[in-house]
Amino acid sequence: FACGLKACASVGDLERGRHMHVNILDEGLATDVAVGNMLVDMYSKCGALSEAREAFDELHHKSIVSWTSLITGYAENGPCLEALRCFEQMQSDGLSPNAAILSSVLRACGSIGAIHKGRSIHTTLSQYEFGKDPLVSNGLISMYANCGSLVQAQEVFDQMEVQDVSTWSTMIKGYGVNHEGEMAVKCFHDMLKQGVSPDAVTFTCLLTACNHSSLVDEGWAFFKIMREDYGIVPIVEHDVCMVSLLAKSGHLYEAEMFLERLCSSSQRTWAALLGACKTYGEEQLAFRCFQRLIQINPNVAAWYVLMKDIYTNAGRHDDALMIEKLRIQSKTIKKPASALIEVDKELHEFFVSDFQTKELSLMMRSLNSKLKDEGHLLNVDAVLKPVNDEEKEVALCEHAERLAIAFGLLHTPQGHTLHVTKNLRMCNDCHNAGKTISRITQREIILRDDSCIHHFNDGLCLCKDMF
Repeated sequence: FACGLKACASVGDLERGRHMHVNILDEGLATDVAVGNMLVDMYSKCGALSEAREAFDELHHKSIVSWTSLITGYAENGPCLEALRCFEQMQSDGLSPNAAILSSVLRACGSIGAIHKGRSIHTTLSQYEFGKDPLVSNGLISMYANCGSLVQAQEVFDQMEVQDVSTWSTMIKGYGVNHEGEMAVKCFHDMLKQGVSPDAVTFTCLLTACNHSSLVDEGWAFFKIMREDYGIVPIVEHDVCMVSLLAKSGHLYEAEMFLERLCSSSQRTWAALLGACKTYGEEQLAFRCFQRLIQINPNVAAWYVLMKDIYTNAGRHDDALMIEKLRIQSKTIKKPASALIEVDKELHEFFVSDFQTKELSLMMRSLNSKLKDEGHLLNVDAVLKPVNDEEKEVALCEHAERLAIAFGLLHTPQGHTLHVTKNLRMCNDCHNAGKTISRITQREIILRDDSCIHHFNDGLCLCKDMF
């Protein structure tokens, strides 16, 4: 049974794993240590985290193996906050972490912008014998980069005794997601000078960097040498990067032609093109992408939301409402938007219109008033609800990331950088507001959404509004 569960975990066969779980219960083997640990591991790797937690809670003896499976599952599939809670619980139970757990927890910190927790773990690494383990060091580099702290990421990189292909790839990716594409390219060339050969992951990171910095010529060149010089056959991840690079750089129809030439294009490639259509307002191409996507998988809310937003931005409100009706008919549920901010080493989560305190409500009013004085005009047409313009303005001003930023301004000293993480892609209004808030408050705001990392500083964003 343990071997069978391991096989299910390896190929992601959740249904067969569940069926095997039933057989295990029938045989009375769920309490066996090896079988119990593999149940947790199988469910975690298949992304069924509620079932992984149930299997974990039923274990009579929770070893470092079972904790590793559960924490890694939360770190890779979310919710990352739960990974941090499990890490604290494990330590309070008297267990010391291994390299895999520390790497996963650091990844979780980077995913939710918990840079202070990440730094705290960094300072304690000297007490562990594997403090210089490449897996842990790569986790540190990733954590700092995902929190927008590239200087600290580079410091960890420079202090490593050996930098293998995984370490170089992590550093390249770190520069890429922070819109430092030229530095990512330099990092790649430095890697080659050191005699380290790139692998498929390296080229994914490199193409991602070109994508975020609109380096089209460089992207094509790397896509070409990947196959010709290194014999690496492009996979879905590389195709997604190229489609997104072409589309975000304004070559939307070239991106569509690239997609049409692929033997089998996935939903991720068409989704990348649909996302770029929103940036450039390409309604017809967007609808073709939307049709492809709902043919592949009609149960993803993101397709409907993007298409609705494209029609709304174009002033085609009837079409936008039609898309919303299609979403409702398909019984596809939108994921609720939320935003996290770390203040005084504590993580605070906000949802839409989630003011929490009167003090925060007053701060939001003050911010909105200042934004208006600075000429920040809200796009009320983006709100399709049948309410008046004043109520639409209120709805736009109460987005989760705005509340998180206001909370950070309230509870941190002047000059303190705010680290905010949003679970969805931020809207244009909030992006423009973030730029203006950074200028009028003289604060740096680093906001990570599911598209990229935004560095708001003095009224500008490193993404150059291409997100």
